[in-house]
Amino acid sequence: MVSMVGAHVHDRFRDVRWGVATARSLATPSVVPRQNAARGWAGDVAEIMGVEPAGYRAVLGWRRVQPDGPGGFDERALGRCDRALDDLLARGLQPGVTLLHLDAPEWLARDGGWLCRESALRFADYTHEMGRRFGDRVVRWTTTSDIAGPSVADHVAGMWPKGRGSGPAGLQAVHHVLLAAGLAGQALRAAGVGGHHGDAHGRLPRQ
Repeated sequence: MVSMVGAHVHDRFRDVRWGVATARSLATPSVVPRQNAARGWAGDVAEIMGVEPAGYRAVLGWRRVQPDGPGGFDERALGRCDRALDDLLARGLQPGVTLLHLDAPEWLARDGGWLCRESALRFADYTHEMGRRFGDRVVRWTTTSDIAGPSVADHVAGMWPKGRGSGPAGLQAVHHVLLAAGLAGQALRAAGVGGHHGDAHGRLPRQ
């Protein structure tokens, strides 16, 4: 397989830091068995490119770790995150997490969702606590990948769920998601997190 790719491809991607990722939450009870899929991807990368992936990125799971509101966290869900991160490190993989990926908690929607500026502040609070708890093990933080999901597609275009859009008035949701990403970066720094952090909106990661 490696010979089919060609030496020029290997040379071009020689300095790329390869990793694998899943959209499943670390707080999901069955996430460790599902990591078999990541092992399969790791094997594919090794076979095609001749390198072993160094990192593994998963969704942390805001909806699962803070299901009942901003006043507290589900310790059982956080414990599953702890065990999943320890398992990745034990297998020689550098953990990365996405703090928000299509999994805003239901209480956030009841309080106005991303049309409400307060949601950005609640996301920053959640981010600070996750940084405090897991910052010693996570090497790369993606604050949010939700610019297309609950903001543009839902609130503006009415695609997610279908027919619920509010047109141009929904653009404030886009602003609030971007604000949340910026506040989350500040929250990680305040928590003393030393790993790279950024969002999935096309910006370069920061440290």
